This record gives sequence, C-alpha cells and structure tokens, in this order.
Amino acid sequence: MSQTDLPRRPQAEKKVRIRPPSVSVRSAEFKNPPEGWSILASPPLASRKVPYRVLGFPLRWSDCIRFAERNKISVGESYLEKIPNAMTEMALYLNKYKCELVATPMGNWPEVPVIMVADNSSKKQLKLAEDVKRIYFVQTYLGVPNPPFWLFNSGRRDNQQLEKWYEEDYIKIKERYHKDDKTAHESQKNENSEQAPGGAHSHILTASQGEDDKAE
Repeated sequence: MSQTDLPRRPQAEKKVRIRPPSVSVRSAEFKNPPEGWSILASPPLASRKVPYRVLGFPLRWSDCIRFAERNKISVGESYLEKIPNAMTEMALYLNKYKCELVATPMGNWPEVPVIMVADNSSKKQLKLAEDVKRIYFVQTYLGVPNPPFWLFNSGRRDNQQLEKWYEEDYIKIKERYHKDDKTAHESQKNENSEQAPGGAHSHILTASQGEDDKAE
C-alpha cells in the first residue's frame, strides 16, 4: 500500500505541546499483565476503505486528578490546574515509551485526551499494539483501571459506547468540586464577617450608642 493510500489524520487529533517536567514522577514496573488482562484484536491496516484508529487510554478528569495527587503535582492548587499539569507530566514521561497525547472525539465530546500507545497507520504501529508488557506498564503508570481501547478518530458512533462512561465521570467531578468551592466560599464569608475591621466595628457601636443617648 502506498503512502497516498493512508487516510489523513483528521483535524480533531492534536499532538499536545509539552513542557519540561516540574516533578520527578514515580515510575511503574515492567512486568507481564495479570491473568484475564487483554486487549481487543487489532484492526486491519488503515486505508481508504479501512478507517484510521487509535489504541489508547482515554483520560477522564478523575484519572488526571488521581494521578496528580499520587505524584504530588500542583499540590494545593485547584483541579483546573491539576488536570492539565498531570496530562503534561504523563505525555513527557511516556514519550520515551512510544506514546503520544492526542485528542480524539467521543460521541458529543469533540476532543477527549487520550494516551495513544499504537494505531493502525502502519505495520510498525500495529506491532506496537502487540507489546503487552509496554502497554500494561503504561496502564499501571497512569493508574487507570481498564486496558486501552481501539478508538475511531472521527465522529463515528463507534466511540459513543464510551461517551456515557466519560460524561458520568465529568459530571461527578464537576459536582464534587463545585460543592467544595461553595463550602470554601461560605467558610471564607463567615470568617470575614467574624473578623470585621476595627474601624467598622467601632462605627457600629458608636451609632448604636448615639441612638441610646437620644432615647434617654
């Protein structure tokens, strides 16, 4: 098959620019996957008739937050800082293990971050999909519960079976941190009211005393 037979990667897939690491992230261990661990069979080589697909780990918000907390990334910062910083660390570290951080559509989500471990663009890439020790290493490093999925890099409905799984996590994280932010705001509000400036406190007392004097 000539190079011109390969489909162009859609605009939706974007390689993410990575910066130097801010921390030394703990490594996972190279070993055989446990019994029962498996990956679905690889698709045929991509062509004009066979769609381009990515073998990768979709990253939910909870995956990124857990990774950041486990590896002490963005300590004390909000989840909005933890998530992108965690993905940056993942991409930087895993680049030497032939992985890329790409964005792939999933149902109504136009760009879901995915750690790609292989694709079907070439025989060399399909060979990478057979390296189970490397792939299981990536899974344990990321700390995610499932083996990678073969994802269509387009708006096809094939990825929609994962859409609900991804969206439920998104809603759960948003609700959790919205509740935490609201609690923190109320706590700060109460603290500010208890520590009113001395001048304002004195002014209130003076006004009250003035009214009492008039009453007398």
